[in-house]
Amino acid sequence: MNTQSDAAHPLDLARGTKGKGWLEVGQSPGGRPLGIPWMAIRGNEDGPTLTVNCAIHGDEYEGGEAIRQLWRELDPATLAGAWIGVPVVNIAAYDAAQRNSPLDNVNMNRIFPGDSTASISGMVAQRFFHDIVRHSNAVIDFHAGGSPLSIVPIVAFSGGDSPQSAKSRELAVQAGVDLLWEMPTIWGGSIVLVATEAGIPTITPEIGNDGRIGDEYIQISRQIITNVMAFLGMQEGRPVLPPRQRVVRGSYVYSRKGGLFRSTVPLGAEVEEGQVVATIRNVFGDVVEEIAAPRPGVICSYRTIPPILPGDQTTFVGQVIDVIEHEPSGGRSAM
Repeated sequence: MNTQSDAAHPLDLARGTKGKGWLEVGQSPGGRPLGIPWMAIRGNEDGPTLTVNCAIHGDEYEGGEAIRQLWRELDPATLAGAWIGVPVVNIAAYDAAQRNSPLDNVNMNRIFPGDSTASISGMVAQRFFHDIVRHSNAVIDFHAGGSPLSIVPIVAFSGGDSPQSAKSRELAVQAGVDLLWEMPTIWGGSIVLVATEAGIPTITPEIGNDGRIGDEYIQISRQIITNVMAFLGMQEGRPVLPPRQRVVRGSYVYSRKGGLFRSTVPLGAEVEEGQVVATIRNVFGDVVEEIAAPRPGVICSYRTIPPILPGDQTTFVGQVIDVIEHEPSGGRSAM
């Protein structure tokens, strides 16, 4: 197996080779390069370009570990097209083990394509979007609960009635996770919305919890990647799909009071509209706020850091808007 490590860009790799390197964006005040690490594979045969990335938020890890593992395992001789892995997009936030970059405190997943954000996060977003995403035929943008949240495995797609959104939804279906999430348009500047609108089908799997690395979630992430590769025809085989997938709509309820947050229902539980799903208590133990489900649905996520400020995310109840049934053998269609 050949490895070519001196390519300046992942798409510069020769056929049948692997490589890794950095896309430099700038320098720190002390002269340390600031950039984007990449790990890529160019197959022996022509085919689509799939980009798989993680850590746009710096405290989300499982997808990045799946990228590193698969890069080492995949054989260019059995691959059609190009596979680009970016295990960490936001290296400054990753270094600090926090959601946003400590250099400018910007949430990178609200500023794509980065063209109008005059900060280092904007520069990184712009380089990643224009140098990698725009050269892709599909993108898997891994996220997780990060340090403050637990989240049931779920794959977000771009909502709406456009042909681009339909391709994003189909990619989410083929990822093979039980729950699919129609991404709220209020989160403008997220890569799943911006890239899909630009004609590049993109999904955002939310896989992993509490700012940790869990083996179970690494395996789920690996399966998502290999499912999408099979769907795109990059490798032999068919996506492994569950018998049923539920599509949910909704977003987080935000707190009005500060105090100590506790969820009262487990992840994945089905709840009724108006049901109390969490409480906030003051330092004396008095309930100062009850968090009620704003809709019937599934508990998709909740906060895991107990101290909470007014305006923080509490619980996400996803209302089921569609159910997709599959034959036991799975399914495959062409994009």
